[in-house]
Amino acid sequence: MDNYKIKVCRNRGVVKTRFVEGFGKNYIVSNLGQVFSVARSGNWKLKQLKPNVNHKGYSRVTLKNGGECKTLSLHRVVAHAFIENHLGKTQVNHINGIKSDNDVANLEWCTPKENIHHALKTGLTKVSSGEKKSQLTNEDVLQIVSRYHNGEMLREISKDYPVSEQTLSSIVNGKSWSSVTGIQHSYIGKGVKRCQMN
Repeated sequence: MDNYKIKVCRNRGVVKTRFVEGFGKNYIVSNLGQVFSVARSGNWKLKQLKPNVNHKGYSRVTLKNGGECKTLSLHRVVAHAFIENHLGKTQVNHINGIKSDNDVANLEWCTPKENIHHALKTGLTKVSSGEKKSQLTNEDVLQIVSRYHNGEMLREISKDYPVSEQTLSSIVNGKSWSSVTGIQHSYIGKGVKRCQMN
């Protein structure tokens, strides 16, 4: 990737920057979690973009690609630019739990399971009292979701747990245990939907 040095930050050293992938040379992201638009008429001029914060507390930036606008999560933009992901992990975790801290030093690639465990460990996600009293453990629930997304039928999975097939359906659809699985439920009609994790 191309590097473009911006300035020296007091107590932070040299700010490292790279062009945001997929947008040519129109935007630059820094290792401190800043995004700049680039004006290349004559001298290169940088304008820092102000992120907006979504309902989950994540910073997002809207970038233009031709005539199309795309809104991206800032922590993912930083991770894609600066953090190697040889294992192909799909999620980006804020190590200190502060979603507004998008410095590359506070980010890491992780799996959905690793992200959920981190959220539970740091207290970012709370398990409801009903879930605490369940016959299933957090590990059971994560294993159920994993098996389902690997193609196993709920009927087969239910043979290994002391709960009904209907209960398993609620888990994989995000109707229950969403604080552990990270699955958001959305009703689309009859049948079981293979929901996506955050």
